[in-house]
Amino acid sequence: MKHLFTPAPIDMDKILKEYPSGHKVVEGNVRHVQYLAENMREEDLVEVNCFGGDPAKSLMRGLISDDKTYTVLDPQDIPYAMFGAGMAGGDAYIWMLGTPDIVKYKFEFAKRCRPWVHALVREYGTVFNYVHHKNELATKWLLWCGATLGEPLEVSGETFHQFKITKDDI
Repeated sequence: MKHLFTPAPIDMDKILKEYPSGHKVVEGNVRHVQYLAENMREEDLVEVNCFGGDPAKSLMRGLISDDKTYTVLDPQDIPYAMFGAGMAGGDAYIWMLGTPDIVKYKFEFAKRCRPWVHALVREYGTVFNYVHHKNELATKWLLWCGATLGEPLEVSGETFHQFKITKDDI
């Protein structure tokens, strides 16, 4: 059974931006992790599993390691995506994991989250990560955000592309 999410009282989530549609971007926090982990999109689960993590641990690693971690909430204050950025080994990374509601809200999500990605890119200059070659939704969105894809590489028997986004690409 999927984990149910009880929206927080208004003062528990630090709202960074609320949109006219009722969607919000808030500071990511541990309250969001279990729901997102138990309701993660299949495509995102493949990526998490290939890099040796489980969904909850991967999301928690982001909260702990990132310089900035954000959660996207729907109009009912249910989380449907978490994303962040930080530094690892001298390089800046960016990531995002979500639930199937990303598809349900794809137009709102795309319109509202792209500026957040661009703000992170401007802050770091260049960001990178990996996307599974069959994750078409994520790949299209990354390209729309200005990403360039590298040559295919194999991770845990699956094909991925490294992507990067630079300030010059946005």
